[in-house]
Amino acid sequence: MSVSANFNVFCNHLKFTSQKESIISNRFRNICKQLNKEYWQMEAEYGGMYIGSKGRQTVICNGQDIDMIFEMPEHILSKYTNSEYNSQLVFLEEVKEIIVGLYWNTEIDEEKQTIKVLFSDKMTFHILPVFRNIDGSYTKANITDNGSWCIIDPVSEIKDMDLGDHRINLNLRRLCQMARAWKKRCSVPIHNKLLDTFAREFMIVWKDNKTSYTHFDMMCRDFFKYMMDQDAAQTEWKVLGKNDVLYNTNHFRYNAIIAYDKATEAIQLETEGKHWTARQKWREVFGIKFPEDIVEELKLKKIEEKAVSIYEVQQKCVSTLNRRKNKSKTLQFTLALSIVLGILAIGYTNHFNFGIVLFSTASILFTVNVFMQKRNLTEVIKKHYSAAQYALEIKEECKLVLHDLNYNTVEMAIIQERIEKVWHKINATYMGDHSVLNHKYTSIKNRLREILHLTEKGKMLPLNSLTIDRNYNKALQVSA
Repeated sequence: MSVSANFNVFCNHLKFTSQKESIISNRFRNICKQLNKEYWQMEAEYGGMYIGSKGRQTVICNGQDIDMIFEMPEHILSKYTNSEYNSQLVFLEEVKEIIVGLYWNTEIDEEKQTIKVLFSDKMTFHILPVFRNIDGSYTKANITDNGSWCIIDPVSEIKDMDLGDHRINLNLRRLCQMARAWKKRCSVPIHNKLLDTFAREFMIVWKDNKTSYTHFDMMCRDFFKYMMDQDAAQTEWKVLGKNDVLYNTNHFRYNAIIAYDKATEAIQLETEGKHWTARQKWREVFGIKFPEDIVEELKLKKIEEKAVSIYEVQQKCVSTLNRRKNKSKTLQFTLALSIVLGILAIGYTNHFNFGIVLFSTASILFTVNVFMQKRNLTEVIKKHYSAAQYALEIKEECKLVLHDLNYNTVEMAIIQERIEKVWHKINATYMGDHSVLNHKYTSIKNRLREILHLTEKGKMLPLNSLTIDRNYNKALQVSA
């Protein structure tokens, strides 16, 4: 079990599930549609944009806060400019009431200065109504003190993240998400945006920033060292975006020191071959999303073992059928010769009765033998031989997928899709359909059914139920 497979699966575990992504998307579109109907007088589901961690695509699977902006018509800004005391709060209250018509559990979040929608599944949407400026920035309401309007530029920080990620083999967002898992697991006192900024600055200077999953263990270790080496006296940081500054007075460096030590220990354990212990050490850093076992690797190995078993059984089928075919031909030749001798005995010798008996018996046996072999054994043998070669191809395909899983930067979704294709291939392996055969072939064919784990109806069992008899070689012994 390799470092590459561990971190490949880990990064895949940190992504939103397709179901959760669909829920977020539906709620986002519903909010846009509700606001478009009120402020733009049209039925449309656009006009909004994800910002924050979701916008930067660094949010992880257990993230429940979704930030978004919605672009408002310019005349609304004129309405609330130079008007009554803290008109910004009145503005947010008005927009909030529109959203209440869609989602009743809606309120003003004074800390984040957004409209907060709370859902029963504990997900929270933070909606920020904004006005677009000529330079691409946005004007938003600031409800502190007497209220004011301020400029934000969430697009620039998203562009910073996009540019950095594409320059370094898409590793920046992966590191951001792993760092987010570390923050949650170890309760690190640091702002998400500052954490993403550290990740971007580190990846710019790290020499192996285009590496594959194979070196992600060293990438995480060196990132923790980068964070622990930050100036202890510094509390003000320039972060992603245009001239944005963030204050973080909490002491996150202590958590980085602990994480660095554990990462160093995990790497040492891995080099010593103590893979399970190394994974437990990584789980202390990142939490339970770091895999304890690689299910995909286990599945591939089981399928590979099945392919080997199927190959051996198919080869035995070919051998058994060839012997039966040769015996049948020999018997037919002998019976045909006996028929000829019977005719000769009847016509040319004084052993008429013997000739009749010989001719009649040989004719009956010959007819029965031909009837029993109404199917062409040669075609059946070809099918079994082709199935044996097919099983070898499946075995080689399993090795290729395992190699990609362990050594190449191939996304886990692609690996899982290839595993399913391999399983369907092995399930489609020819099992033989010649009903009138000897007991030896039938028993071998039944063993093939056992290997494929088919039900009585011929349906495939779930892949997670696959098991293999470690002593299958003994079970396959067939006498010559």
